[in-house]
Amino acid sequence: MKYTSLRSLWMLLLLIALLPGCASIQKSNTIENERLLLAAGFKKQMADTPELQEQVKQMQQREVISKNENNKISYYYADAEDCQCLFTGTDVEFQRYRELKPLEYEAERRYNPASNWYWP
Repeated sequence: MKYTSLRSLWMLLLLIALLPGCASIQKSNTIENERLLLAAGFKKQMADTPELQEQVKQMQQREVISKNENNKISYYYADAEDCQCLFTGTDVEFQRYRELKPLEYEAERRYNPASNWYWP
């Protein structure tokens, strides 16, 4: 019984020690994605009004998504937590982003017909 309790305690301590590292990696990935979006030509808009803040919060977070509106595809990347901003781009900027980050787009596109949103 003592061995199991001691082992559980060590596992808990290890988990607690690793959590800040995971958060730091996620933050680093977010910063890298946002840097690549800007380098590709996406426009950064701060969520500086209550309406835009709510819109950014409702969007898929930290993923490039596309929406087809009037036969024109626009691309969005929302970050309500860190930068509190929205990146927007056209197909040209999205293609540049894909060239800068090719491994992220090997998976097939997923489509949610209920919302008319594409996840590239």
